[in-house]
Amino acid sequence: MRKLNDVTEEDNTVQTESNIKCAQENNRVSEPEAGLVPHRTNEEESQRVSAKSELYKLCGVRHWKAPVYECCDNEGPSHKKLFTVRATVEIKEGSRITVLECFGDPQHKKKIAAEQAAEAALWYLKNVGHTLQTDKASGR
Repeated sequence: MRKLNDVTEEDNTVQTESNIKCAQENNRVSEPEAGLVPHRTNEEESQRVSAKSELYKLCGVRHWKAPVYECCDNEGPSHKKLFTVRATVEIKEGSRITVLECFGDPQHKKKIAAEQAAEAALWYLKNVGHTLQTDKASGR
């Protein structure tokens, strides 16, 4: 019995190498056929944080209570429900407490609706001047 790589004649060497190349080419699958998306290592994508965790972090830095997420509205038939989530944040400034309530758009998934509500709360807090960058710069 002879192995594929053990070749005694020169003519067979050429034939063996071409068989190996053909076998390798046949096993390849191009990316569009495989339906795979290449793994991206952008710094922006690897550092992207969810709005919920960013809001939680901001509340912790400011020594506020953790944000509370509540599903406040379920619309539509059971196979096409839309969920609306309310994000509630208690903002403590001196002796004053302000309650911030933000709503996301109705979504088919509660997780996405909660993320949108957190984004709305972060947007408001950023425009009022409560950001993580401000905390780091002021040394709080």
